[in-house]
Amino acid sequence: MALADKLPQNEYDTLIVSAAGKAPHGSLYDLITNDTREMIESKFFSAYLSAKYISPKLSDGGSITFVSGVLNRRPGLNCSPLAVTNGALEGLTRSLALELGPRLRVNCLSPGFCDTARFDDMEKSRKEGRP
Repeated sequence: MALADKLPQNEYDTLIVSAAGKAPHGSLYDLITNDTREMIESKFFSAYLSAKYISPKLSDGGSITFVSGVLNRRPGLNCSPLAVTNGALEGLTRSLALELGPRLRVNCLSPGFCDTARFDDMEKSRKEGRP
C-alpha cells in the first residue's frame, strides 16, 4: 500500500477505519451479487488492508478502531449483506486483538440506529431495540 510506505515509523499511535458506502438492501433473491461484493470490498477490506499495512507503523501501545454497525447483532429484513459484512469486521477485530496485542489494542465500535430521515419508516419497536 503506497500510503503506508510513506508513513514514518512510530509517529502515529491511532488508526481509525470507518468506511461507508452503498449498502445493498433487498431479498436474497433480488440482490445483485456484485453490489454485495463491492460493499464487502469497501467496508471489510478497507479495514483489513489498513490494519495490514499501517499497523506495523503504529507506535507501541497504540490502537486500531474499526466501525461496524448494529445489523450484525440485530439483523434487519433485507439487510443480509450489511449484517454479514459487520460480522466479518467484528470477527477481524477479535482476531487482530489477539494477533497484534499486547503491542496494539484493537477495538470495534458498533453504533445503533440514528434517528434520521432514513429510518422514519422503521417500526418504533425496532428503533427502540426490541424485536
